[in-house]
Amino acid sequence: MYNHEQGGVLQLKLMKNKKVSQITVGRELIEALGELPVRQCFTVDALHNQRETAAAIMEANHNYLMAVKEN
Repeated sequence: MYNHEQGGVLQLKLMKNKKVSQITVGRELIEALGELPVRQCFTVDALHNQRETAAAIMEANHNYLMAVKEN
């Protein structure tokens, strides 16, 4: 996860195999950043545009902006 204001990486998680999906890893990163003292806005691409991801972001008291694809 990247902080646009400070220009730095907040959290990084490498995927070494295909046993775990990108969606699961994204949610783990969101949960790991849930304790940030300042409310953040998460921007995610269409792959992460899912109810469970949005719920995880809102439960962590943050905002989100999700991309939408036609399909």
